[in-house]
Amino acid sequence: MSLPHEPSEPRLFRERVLVAGASVLLFAYACDLPAVLLSSDDRLPTRGGELLVLGVLGLLARQYSWCANVAWLVGLWAFVGRRWNRAAAWSALAVALAPLVFTLYLTGVSSETKAEPFGGVRVGFYVWWGSMWVLLAGSLFLSWRARRLSAPAPSGRARSARRDSRSAGAGA
Repeated sequence: MSLPHEPSEPRLFRERVLVAGASVLLFAYACDLPAVLLSSDDRLPTRGGELLVLGVLGLLARQYSWCANVAWLVGLWAFVGRRWNRAAAWSALAVALAPLVFTLYLTGVSSETKAEPFGGVRVGFYVWWGSMWVLLAGSLFLSWRARRLSAPAPSGRARSARRDSRSAGAGA
């Protein structure tokens, strides 16, 4: 017995692998790139991988942008499991949480004695954020695509009835 959505599965599989792969590759690449200058006096920026490991400590300083990593991971898990709407919701949360790093321009970075001025974001931040946007866009697209492919095609009788109602309205 053949189900109506079976022919589309290989295509959705390829699209799913492409989106998930692109998002993961961007995320991994961002871990190797310079992401932020924690203070304006720093000469060497902190890499994304260091921030991934140590960023959880930012929660103590009410810096919640690191939580975007958790939201992205949950969204990726939902995406791989073909839960498109759930993946879109979690990746949208990740996209919304990531720019909270810009609040450091207002608050500064806490040090032992005082809050030092924030040095700014670097290319790694934008690649990291881009990985979340890719997952969000892919989730929304595949949600739309799956709905479109699973929608039943209008039967011949329904099409002819619509055609007859249009032609009757045009003649009046």
